[in-house]
Amino acid sequence: MIKERKIGDTSYYIISMEKIYDRNKINEYLNTRAYRNYFSEEFDEEAYLIRSSPNETLIEQGEEATNLYYLMEGRLRVKTINQEGKSFVLNTIIAPSLVGEIELISEDVSFSVETIGRCVLIALPLVSCRDRLLNDRRFLLRLCELLTEKEREHALKLVQYTSYPLENRLSAFILENALNGRLSLRKTVIAESLGVSYRHLETVMKEFTKKGILRKDRFVYVILNKEELMEKTKVLDIF
Repeated sequence: MIKERKIGDTSYYIISMEKIYDRNKINEYLNTRAYRNYFSEEFDEEAYLIRSSPNETLIEQGEEATNLYYLMEGRLRVKTINQEGKSFVLNTIIAPSLVGEIELISEDVSFSVETIGRCVLIALPLVSCRDRLLNDRRFLLRLCELLTEKEREHALKLVQYTSYPLENRLSAFILENALNGRLSLRKTVIAESLGVSYRHLETVMKEFTKKGILRKDRFVYVILNKEELMEKTKVLDIF
């Protein structure tokens, strides 16, 4: 299915998520070590593949989650909208990674998850797999390890992000969320996500532009000097 998506005043036509049930293609991914660290062969029959375009929504905040995902290729963005209607980018997910584990446990969808670029994911339908997954000792052990690891990473990132200037944090944010060297997120979203005022963000973005690190192209920013952005993130120890 071809859909229209607007970024600013520009329309882009993209192919929506493709579901693949070809067992040979699916098995190529199921038999990887990363996937098998979580899932036994018991769940193979229910599994199918998803190939997505950029900016597709996998999990929608406030709606019922239908799948547990394992990201095999690509990057994802985790977002939320608060009661005031402000949008925040909370995190980025890089393959390989489990996606939707919170929704599996609580059935409460508090976040949205969308693709940054093209992604390949293994999907397991919750309607047939939830109870079995929550009673699978192998999966639960690995899930506990993952949640502990994520909690540690989030705490460390919070300390890092509150201890360093905006130019360092913004550099990391740009690298995490840019697609093909272009950042298309609204500056209001970026400011809210980094916990700074719009004016402060605008000042630093202008400095980056003057220094030749970024170039503004209507509604997006183009990365001109990725090496300089990488250099600014070294103090954060993220990349």
